[in-house]
Amino acid sequence: MTADPRRELYLKTAAALKPALDRVVTEPAFRERLEQAPLAVLDYIVIHELAHLKEGNHSPRFWALVAEQCPDYHEHRAWLRQHGPELHF
Repeated sequence: MTADPRRELYLKTAAALKPALDRVVTEPAFRERLEQAPLAVLDYIVIHELAHLKEGNHSPRFWALVAEQCPDYHEHRAWLRQHGPELHF
């Protein structure tokens, strides 16, 4: 897979901004799985985790924050549910 600077930036940013995502950087297997996801899905993952900085739950206010930045987040959540298990190490 060709290195994509945007993908690399997202992975590092997500890990830096949300301690729970430290495994993106420290667990190569997890990182490799994320690297297989489309960039739009990575956008959603980063936005989702950033929203947790304001709302530490999955309340309607949390999802409203996500929707402000990623109006089509439902599509990306569905993609992760459908294809997440297919992402291999």
